Amino acid sequence: MSSISIAPTYSGVNLAERPSRRRRAGALLIDACIHNAAFLVSFVVVYLPLAIVYYLITGRDPEFNRFSESVAGNLLAYAVSLFLAFTYLIAFETIYGATPGKWLLGMHVFKSDGRRCDARAAAIRALCLFFIDGLLYGLVAYLSMQPPLYQRVGDRIAKTVVVKRRESPSPPPPFWRFLVAAVIYLIITKVAVFIVVLAWTI
Repeated sequence: MSSISIAPTYSGVNLAERPSRRRRAGALLIDACIHNAAFLVSFVVVYLPLAIVYYLITGRDPEFNRFSESVAGNLLAYAVSLFLAFTYLIAFETIYGATPGKWLLGMHVFKSDGRRCDARAAAIRALCLFFIDGLLYGLVAYLSMQPPLYQRVGDRIAKTVVVKRRESPSPPPPFWRFLVAAVIYLIITKVAVFIVVLAWTI
C-alpha cells in the first residue's frame, strides 16, 4: 500500500479535508471527561464495598490514613491517574484505532503508510501528548498542526495521521473491538484504584 503523502488525494482520501484542530481538540476534551468520570466512578465502586465490609467488621466508619494526606500519597494518586490516561489512549487506539472522543466525532488514527495504528505508535502519541503536544495548554500541538496532514508532534514521531472516518484508507475495525478496549481499560482502572484505596486506608 502506498504511504499517505502530501498529494491532494491518497487512495481516494482527500487530504485537504483532514479533521480540523477544533474537532481534534473537541475529541480530546471528550476523552478527558470520560477518563475522569471512569476514574471517579471506579473509586466509588471500589471504595463503597470496602467501606461496608470494614464497618461490618469493626463497627466504625473507615477513615483515610496519614499516607493519603502526604505528598507521597498524592503523588501515588497522580501517578495512577496518569498511568490510566496512558492506558486509555493506548488501549483504544491500538485495539480500535480511535478513542471514544475520536469515535464520537468521526475520526480514526492510521499509520502514515495506511496501516492501522499499532501499540508502539499509540504509545508514542500518548507520551508526546502529555509531555510535548500538551504543553502550554495544547499550544504546542495547535502550532504544529499545519496543512495538509495536520499532524501534531506525536503524529510526526509515531508516523501517524488522523483522518475522518468516511475518508479512512481502509475500513475501520469492527465495533466489538471498541468494546474490548473499553472492558480492558475499565478492568485496569478498577485494579489501579483498588491499589490506591488500599494504600490510603490500611
